[in-house]
Amino acid sequence: MDQLWDNVNSPVETFPVEIAILVVIVFLILLGTRQQIGGHFGLNRYPKLVWMIELIGFPILIVSVVALLRSMFANYLPGT
Repeated sequence: MDQLWDNVNSPVETFPVEIAILVVIVFLILLGTRQQIGGHFGLNRYPKLVWMIELIGFPILIVSVVALLRSMFANYLPGT
């Protein structure tokens, strides 16, 4: 039981910051060029597909932003 409690208190980075930065950048680029990409690839004819992509993309974006914030707090504000 003591070993389990020690594992709970040990800091573990499970989401690499580089992947989080990449996801945020890609999502912002896709969000900024959504109409152009949708018109070019014909996704405007399939609004449910665009809706599903956004439904999957928003939670991934939130997880990425949270990982970036945790990394920044750990590096620049130790002890918080």
